[in-house]
Amino acid sequence: MNLRTSILLFIPLLSGCSAGVKTDIKSVSKTVTTTEYLVLNEDFARLDTIHKQRTIEKYDSNNNVLEEMDFLGKDLTCIGGYIYKYNDDGKKVEEYSVNKENEVVCKEIFSYSNNACEKIRIFADGKRTRSGSSYYDAKGNQVKQIHYYQDSTIMMETYYKYNSAKQEIEQGGTLDGKPKSIRFRKYDSNANISEQRTVDKNGNESIEKFAYEGFDNKGNWTVRKSTIDNIPHSVTMQSIEYK
Repeated sequence: MNLRTSILLFIPLLSGCSAGVKTDIKSVSKTVTTTEYLVLNEDFARLDTIHKQRTIEKYDSNNNVLEEMDFLGKDLTCIGGYIYKYNDDGKKVEEYSVNKENEVVCKEIFSYSNNACEKIRIFADGKRTRSGSSYYDAKGNQVKQIHYYQDSTIMMETYYKYNSAKQEIEQGGTLDGKPKSIRFRKYDSNANISEQRTVDKNGNESIEKFAYEGFDNKGNWTVRKSTIDNIPHSVTMQSIEYK
């Protein structure tokens, strides 16, 4: 389960819900659907269809994510997601966390100053808390991110490093002041992730490698297989619908 899905499962405990918010369908230029299956018995031919996970993302013509919705389990039950709004400069200014009924759990607003961004979370009862800060380099890459607890103390700090193609190659930081795992990434000639190496706080290392099998007529991958330390781990299917 990824971090975003974990947050979605936790957020409904923080606040009540309010009226729903919707993505402007006319602004959607493409929809990306990915479905991930874990491998059974280290055999790529045997997939766990009971615990599969699906994410549906909608993008505008500037490739900004407008909406992300997550689905879990055999019946792909919706657990909620996020809806984003942007200003005329393409900067994210609003983020809505929604539950499976598309009701708003909380709203976050973004304010920018020089190479920094502050994020304020607004709950359904009107309560406001500082939720995050982001810092960017001269190329627009996010190089540092801070997440705060509701009392504004720091929960997590994350740093990012990039290659000349603006692809993330390293991520690390601290959680509650203690070092967390460091992640290193490599990419293939098609800008797809080919390897992800993770080193935990004790120096233990694991390597996940990705192989792409099948592409659509625009060169986007349709099937991705991964191994962790050379053991089959997952198979992900991707489809992209263009408007």
